[in-house]
Amino acid sequence: MPFVWRKDITAEDSVLILADSMRKSRKAARILKKQGFGKLQALRGDYYESARNWLG
Repeated sequence: MPFVWRKDITAEDSVLILADSMRKSRKAARILKKQGFGKLQALRGDYYESARNWLG
């Protein structure tokens, strides 16, 4: 994550966290919040399977 927030996003940007568990989502949010990010949202689940099922 440090590479991404130093190169591609700023603390003022909205950030969407994708994770496969609540624990991982919360950990990522804690790390980002400590770096000054405030606009955080999280999704969790198997996105690849969901997209594959949706696309047929």
